[in-house]
Amino acid sequence: MGIVMRETDGFGVDVAVEASGSYSAANLCAQLLAKRGTYVQLGLHHGSAGFDLQPVCAKELRIVGAYAKINQDWHTAIQLVRDKKVDLAPLVDSVFPLEEYEATFSRAQRPVGFKVMFNPWKAR
Repeated sequence: MGIVMRETDGFGVDVAVEASGSYSAANLCAQLLAKRGTYVQLGLHHGSAGFDLQPVCAKELRIVGAYAKINQDWHTAIQLVRDKKVDLAPLVDSVFPLEEYEATFSRAQRPVGFKVMFNPWKAR
């Protein structure tokens, strides 16, 4: 949060998009927004969200939900990765062998780290 506020001279950002499904990320987005900023929730959280409405009212934030997609989007995204125009490595926190799926799913449910990935060819 510090770097965003420092880079925006304490004003915050105009738009924040939350696409991870993390409740803590949703609340962080609201905190990072400037007055009258827009919060976009891309996709769904599981269950009820513990969302702090105080920044929404205090900063007069706008909340936008987005769920729809076009099948072509997936093809475009895959092509961008293939063409090395998008590097996914920074998005992956850890890579696990398939045999460790139980521990991996347990870890993925905790709000630490980012995203985990399975590599079925990786040995223990």
